[in-house]
Amino acid sequence: MASHDQSFKAGEAKGQTQEKTNQMMRNIGDKAQSAKDKTAQTAQAAKDKTQQAAQAAKERTTGDNVKIFVNGDTCGSLTGICVNNCVSK
Repeated sequence: MASHDQSFKAGEAKGQTQEKTNQMMRNIGDKAQSAKDKTAQTAQAAKDKTQQAAQAAKERTTGDNVKIFVNGDTCGSLTGICVNNCVSK
């Protein structure tokens, strides 16, 4: 049968092993959370950039653009120039 000292040392070794395991698990959890946060930040940055590009494209195609209207005949003669929020007839 193991002596009291041997039992104590075995318990101490078990406790140290458990603490080391807990430290490693916390470290892995911290790294996983960090990767998750970085992924979320990257996704948000991509979303923001896409929205900015879409807004810029929208502004280039609508609003205060100069538009020239040409009547439907084959000669393509100029029928009018419109500036600011044009509506064709």
